[in-house]
Amino acid sequence: MKDRLDEPEQMQWRNAVFDGATDTALQAVVAMGFMAQEAVRLWSARPQVTLCEVPHPSSHDTAELLNAWRDAVVQLRAVVTPDDDGDNTGPNYGTDFQESDYSAIPRCDLPFGAPAFLGDDAWVRAGPSGAQNSVGRPSPDDQHTLIWKAPS
Repeated sequence: MKDRLDEPEQMQWRNAVFDGATDTALQAVVAMGFMAQEAVRLWSARPQVTLCEVPHPSSHDTAELLNAWRDAVVQLRAVVTPDDDGDNTGPNYGTDFQESDYSAIPRCDLPFGAPAFLGDDAWVRAGPSGAQNSVGRPSPDDQHTLIWKAPS
């Protein structure tokens, strides 16, 4: 996939999407993972706003993930204005993930008609398996296949 990021057609389409999601209210860009970081690097009209580059949430290096995200939270709190009903003074990440670090995706951010369980995989973490989320990649096919589990 990385070798396709700089194909002219891909860059033109992606940059148009990025440009369309950008206006004067934009205060920061968060690039989660190598592919997103490369895509942002190739964004020719990226506004001069704070850029946070963090590991993808699916990273297997928990310490690196937590350290980078903790630093990003501090950096973003200094530059991003909270929503009128928002609060950016809550706790930051610690040295281990806690259930309170997870948050369900707001229903309004999911497609119309999405099942009620979609966007909140707390049920996976509460189970006996010790899994952290409902999506995984099988080895050795980890570059092609995603396995998603729905609650029973």
